[in-house]
Amino acid sequence: MDDRVEVRAGDVLLFRGGGFVSWAIRAFDGTDVNHAAIALDSTTLGEAGGRGLQRTLIETATKSNRYMRVRRHTDPDPGPVLTVASTYLDEGRPYAYQQIVLLALLASTRRLRLTGIARRMLRSVLDHGAAALNAFVDRGGARSMICSEFVYRVYAEAVADPADRYRLLIPVGDTAFDAEATSLAEWALVQPDDVLESAAAEPVSFGAPSAGDPALADERAELELAPILAAWAVESGRAGGEDMPPLPPPSFSPDVGAGPTDEELVGSLVGFGAALADATSDGPPAFGLSAATVGPAAARGLITGLLRPAIEANFVTPGDLLASPTLIDVGTVRRG
Repeated sequence: MDDRVEVRAGDVLLFRGGGFVSWAIRAFDGTDVNHAAIALDSTTLGEAGGRGLQRTLIETATKSNRYMRVRRHTDPDPGPVLTVASTYLDEGRPYAYQQIVLLALLASTRRLRLTGIARRMLRSVLDHGAAALNAFVDRGGARSMICSEFVYRVYAEAVADPADRYRLLIPVGDTAFDAEATSLAEWALVQPDDVLESAAAEPVSFGAPSAGDPALADERAELELAPILAAWAVESGRAGGEDMPPLPPPSFSPDVGAGPTDEELVGSLVGFGAALADATSDGPPAFGLSAATVGPAAARGLITGLLRPAIEANFVTPGDLLASPTLIDVGTVRRG
């Protein structure tokens, strides 16, 4: 830990990781961070991690990331917030954060050009995201929670009053990734009915969920997505710079083929939307492990659900927490 930055209980901790999935999250969201946690004291944090809600040493988390941004709520008493955080953590609920789920959500809603390798990359990201979500639903209805949702919720639920002083304000602005492009969800909604119907009628292949440790889903996604994310970075002119992981060797050639058809791409989007709806619902799964039974009307509803304009806990990103005017910057702790 950098002794020059004092971490206090209740601080929001935002991390910049070093892998391709972490890089892609930042690229899609137009931000500097890709993971969020809350400080429980000066040495321990609470986070939604690969194995569920967990406590981790801040020093350990810092060493496994490039750096940690420390932001502090303007209210000096974090007591009610820490009570909520401890309740979640002590209950041992099987919530889990998957970087790939956050990446798939951003890939669905941020604007980018749907050409060449981008289409192949998007389908792969969505299928991995759906597989990670379904792995938890298949284990008995466990509800998935992304890292920034956990941080946002512990502040929002600190007191019952919805206008309470703890709620983190999230600026609502243009989330365009490419102002001249469109988001995948927006593109899918204007596709002809026959494309949507064909996409909804075909079974979606989510891949094989992790049979063991849930944290392995992110590790597997990192290995499988790194080549296609690197190829997309080159194609889109975003390769290079110290923020990006090293590119594969020159002999690297991703298996992009002809790219997915419109029906396949929409099908993967519907499949991810169905998995997300099941994994973020407090009730039993409504769609199961396949989007094959989702009709065109329901498919449109699932896609529209990915474009919710209101600030909801499920859709708050680490970048949103970095931009929140309720939090003030304290400092940055870099990996030693």
